[in-house]
Amino acid sequence: MEAEIIEPAIKACLAEIHAKLKAAEQITRAAQACAEAGGVAEAIRVSMDIEQFDIRSRTAS
Repeated sequence: MEAEIIEPAIKACLAEIHAKLKAAEQITRAAQACAEAGGVAEAIRVSMDIEQFDIRSRTAS
């Protein structure tokens, strides 16, 4: 394959990874805030959103 095809594809993949990691970071921050405020059960529920996010990203590819 030519670099003109490969490089944009790699850049697109990296951009998608970056977006997914940012979303996971936001979920993690929310879960951490819940835990620090004493809502450990809520923190667990919120953190489970990361797992669902991961499952959706795997099935979308």
